[in-house]
Amino acid sequence: DTNNHTITFSLYNSSGLWNQTQFSYPASGGIQTINWTGLVNAEYTFNVTANDSATNEDTSDDRTFYLDGTAPTSVTLTESNSAQTFLIIDIAIVDALSGIASSCTADRSGASISGTGTSQTLTETGLHCGTSYSYTVTCNDRAGNSKESSSTSFFTDSCGGGDTTTPAWTYTYTPSDEQAAEGYTKELSVKNRVKVKIGNTYHHVGINSLTATSATIEIASDPVQVILGIGEDAKVDVTDDGFYDIYVLKIPLSSSFNFSSISFLCNGC
Repeated sequence: DTNNHTITFSLYNSSGLWNQTQFSYPASGGIQTINWTGLVNAEYTFNVTANDSATNEDTSDDRTFYLDGTAPTSVTLTESNSAQTFLIIDIAIVDALSGIASSCTADRSGASISGTGTSQTLTETGLHCGTSYSYTVTCNDRAGNSKESSSTSFFTDSCGGGDTTTPAWTYTYTPSDEQAAEGYTKELSVKNRVKVKIGNTYHHVGINSLTATSATIEIASDPVQVILGIGEDAKVDVTDDGFYDIYVLKIPLSSSFNFSSISFLCNGC
């Protein structure tokens, strides 16, 4: 427009209009700029309205920018699933300001990370059974601030028999050593399991099948299967030292046969 009269810059934050500044359009034309100062870390949106001398006006589309000088609060790694040759690890990111920009990165070249935002997944295949792998994951927020996780180690499944390439279990829960030693209760569906460490070896307690009255529970490294009715329990020696290492109790769950709850105590975790 050759008859521009004023240009108005409007800046908004989460509370509403933060600043509105109007400039008279110079007779010689040209580019009008603005410099906002005194801003705090937050998400901002702005637009520009041009008004000519006949009071016609047009407003630009909204534009968003983030002022964020703080790195994400934390990056936490938790095992989701495993087998003899792969690991799947959940990545949880906490960021209170601009949010996570894209997929995070890992310090192992064979690891791939999927997803964006504050919940992502790391997967690595082609691993060796019974082996510890350490990961450090770095995540960036939209303002370019980065946060690294602590270096965290995860074990592939022990080198026993069974399928080494296809995940037979759909989900693996990993309680802390303290939780396992004090007693741990978890609601599980079929092909869900819990992973515990006894000595230097990881073992799994999972549900293979469910009926209205019983559950077939597998305890591995070297698989041991027990069938427990409601309220029944089992003690299993997985280290062959003459003392039980895992105590399992089946707990009923309302009238649903899709889930069961198992409570176990790890002796020696």
